Amino acid sequence: RSAGCPVQGAASDPNHNPACILCRNLPEQCFEMMQMMWPRHCVQKNPDGSEGDWQFARDLESFSNEDGTLNEIIVNIGKYPYVDSYSAFMDNTKQLKTELDSVLKAQGISTLYLTGLATDFTVQWTVQDALALGYKVNLITDGVKGLYLDQTLGTYEEQNDRQLALFESWGVQLVTSAQVLDLQCNESVIPLGNGNDNDPRGASGRGPRGSGSAAVA
Repeated sequence: RSAGCPVQGAASDPNHNPACILCRNLPEQCFEMMQMMWPRHCVQKNPDGSEGDWQFARDLESFSNEDGTLNEIIVNIGKYPYVDSYSAFMDNTKQLKTELDSVLKAQGISTLYLTGLATDFTVQWTVQDALALGYKVNLITDGVKGLYLDQTLGTYEEQNDRQLALFESWGVQLVTSAQVLDLQCNESVIPLGNGNDNDPRGASGRGPRGSGSAAVA
């Protein structure tokens, strides 16, 4: 629940938040949740209609099928402007789920290798949801980077060490990219990606098709 929550206007109004009206009329159906205020980022379209900054990194490698088509699955998150969505699986309220869980289970995947930004936000929430959904989680330690906004809690290295220790206490296996590259995989791969923020973007991950594992970035 946020201050200045708009309760007027048509549903087509971009400032119209139906949750505000519901909470005003039926407060028993609402709950409070702390949310972060972030600078604009990962924007799909700018106010002037120009392309935003949501695109993939230009040097991001893509894997192709034998017929030349891209073998990628991209899952967009953060498509709802009134609720934070850090996890690749669902929004922070656990009410609005992405298709990632169903995509993974349809491929028979039960083991995940996670990379991405930021370790203490999107990665952490994705780890928590993955574990709750029954996946075995491996975190690629040199493929993640944290924000650690509160510098009073220690240096970056100290906070990162505590974050990784927290993951280990949850049962996450810590691995390096070199260890992952040494794994024996099938030739075909299933790249999986997720996007973040109130407008969709993506990042790709890769894993062996039919092997029961996938990488999620």
